[in-house]
Amino acid sequence: MKENPWTELAFVFEFDEGHVSNSGYLYNGDAIRPATAKLKIHLFF
Repeated sequence: MKENPWTELAFVFEFDEGHVSNSGYLYNGDAIRPATAKLKIHLFF
């Protein structure tokens, strides 16, 4: 597994009638980097 320098992360996801949006940030001390994430949904029947 790859190591990364980030010590914290925060993401906000918004769901609305078939639409999903998100925004987030990666933190390492005073360094802040914008980020996005992708949700994977697995349905088992």
